[in-house]
Amino acid sequence: MRHLGTRLALVVVLLALCAVTVAGVPSHAAPLVEVKSPLLTGALGQFLIRYVTAKGIDKKHGVAIDDTKAFASVATYYQEFFQGNADLSLGTWDSYADRHLAGVPVQMVCTLTRSDIAMVVVDEGAGIQKIADLKGKTLAVPTGTGTYRMANVFFREFYKLEFNKDINILNVPNPSVGAQYVGVKRSDAALGWEPAVSIAMHRAKNMKVLATMEEIFKSNTGHSLYYFALAMRSEKLKAHPGLGRKIATIFAEGAKEITANPEEALTLAARTIEVDKAAMVAGIQSGRLRFEVRPADDPVVVRDMRYQLDFMTKHGVFKDRVPDSYLYNFQ
Repeated sequence: MRHLGTRLALVVVLLALCAVTVAGVPSHAAPLVEVKSPLLTGALGQFLIRYVTAKGIDKKHGVAIDDTKAFASVATYYQEFFQGNADLSLGTWDSYADRHLAGVPVQMVCTLTRSDIAMVVVDEGAGIQKIADLKGKTLAVPTGTGTYRMANVFFREFYKLEFNKDINILNVPNPSVGAQYVGVKRSDAALGWEPAVSIAMHRAKNMKVLATMEEIFKSNTGHSLYYFALAMRSEKLKAHPGLGRKIATIFAEGAKEITANPEEALTLAARTIEVDKAAMVAGIQSGRLRFEVRPADDPVVVRDMRYQLDFMTKHGVFKDRVPDSYLYNFQ
């Protein structure tokens, strides 16, 4: 009987341990929320997303990012998200604001960068020393992007330069192609963003940065300009309370780690995508590729984004005032 009692006691202890294990499952072992996120080939978002998934930062916070779909065209990349085939997208803030205003259920969840990540690069031999010198020159840029829309307004309002009138616009599918065209002297200048610019500048030594979008905007308005942001489908956010906060935390952690150790981050990302390590490390160390991840309801974001939204509305980019609901409220 003593042996039977010991065996029974052991069974009870094991059952209790099992119960504790089941009841005390750590949060990261709970069912993961699947989030579909398309990738834009060669873009910063591709690098950032592939880093957080490779490092397991998404799963650490109870999320499984599905990044299996990749697009080479900026336009088709955005359409995948706007048509509801994806839950999450990384891109320019105004692209999502425009669709939100049109009734598409998308909201900005957090910022990713300021606008010093986007810039005009020129051929050093083209005689271009300032923005005004672009008159009569060719500028390569993906015209279906928020970057193009912003630059169109800035050049017209600040420098009295009209696209396709004073400056010849060469439409390209993505920023990598535009920067490459400058490198091979098919275009005098290009409007692009990181990491495409750093990669092109590393490969072609005839290029220089003329001005960043941050410099252009701030020198003429006195205000800083957010650039890349992360947006999500509203129905996904409603279906999973707390998901927005998790997503913002995931990308804040990823950005912090990449900045602290870019070589390690690039080595990890290079397992699944083609990256030019030397070029991208140079971009990070130069300050051109710099992150600023803040939740959409952060008071600084609300203040600066409201100014940006109203500025673009005033100059005809948006048909009407973009409502405050564009900025996702974490409460």
